[in-house]
Amino acid sequence: MNGELRSLNDFPRSPRTPTDSGLPAIWALLLGALLVAVLAGRAGAASLAPRLLVPTSTPTAIATATPVAPTPSPMPTDTPFPTATPVPPTPTVDATEVMRRAAYAATLTAPTPLPTATPTPYFIKDGDIVRRSDAPITLRIPKIGVNAEVESVGLDSTGAMATPTTPFRVAWYDGGPLPGQPGNAVIDGHLDSRIYGMAVFWNLGKLVPGDKVEVEMPGQRWLTFVVERVAVYPYDDAPLNEIFGPSSEPHLNLITCSGIFDRSSHNYDRRRVVYTRLADG
Repeated sequence: MNGELRSLNDFPRSPRTPTDSGLPAIWALLLGALLVAVLAGRAGAASLAPRLLVPTSTPTAIATATPVAPTPSPMPTDTPFPTATPVPPTPTVDATEVMRRAAYAATLTAPTPLPTATPTPYFIKDGDIVRRSDAPITLRIPKIGVNAEVESVGLDSTGAMATPTTPFRVAWYDGGPLPGQPGNAVIDGHLDSRIYGMAVFWNLGKLVPGDKVEVEMPGQRWLTFVVERVAVYPYDDAPLNEIFGPSSEPHLNLITCSGIFDRSSHNYDRRRVVYTRLADG
């Protein structure tokens, strides 16, 4: 080469054949057409893509919702804790003063007790004995062997105390107090009998101060009396107020006949009275 550049015209040229003269030009044309088609297909694909994805019509505007501010929830209020009530100090109590005031208050507020109603007595019949429901039932005098049933009697047709219906019973005067009540309760009995002889109070004259007399009351309640004294009076001059009159203490007086029997009047001329008082306890 000798360091010199040559032009293309300086290289030897190959001899052309008839075949070589037409083929290269045809292939060049085919390749160019193919290249153009490929490029056109890519461009068409690029131009079709927006048509599929984007609508051609004008889109309707979507209404935008007005944002609503959230309502704030109220904060919970703390429940206050209960405040302890202060307890005052316990005062010193004087027991004596408390008792004194309580006793005084009781006198002011205590209701007045209602009076107890006394049941109204009535008469009952025990076999052939008639007595009041609250009357004595039995009279017993151990020293002289008396154990007699008690009737209830009032006054006879002459205004005197009536006597028992049989010689072996005694009678309590129901116009006076009951045995055991304040006052003079009176029980009488026969001395003897025209038919039977000696009666319930035949030996009443043997009693002396200190002897015991017992009376049974309703409810199997027994009262004991003690003889204080014995007296004999004319039948028409006995001290009635002393025998039947009022007294602040409970007394029981026993009466029977004494003295001489008057056949014309069928009456003894004397009356024997045994005065007793309710024993203590």
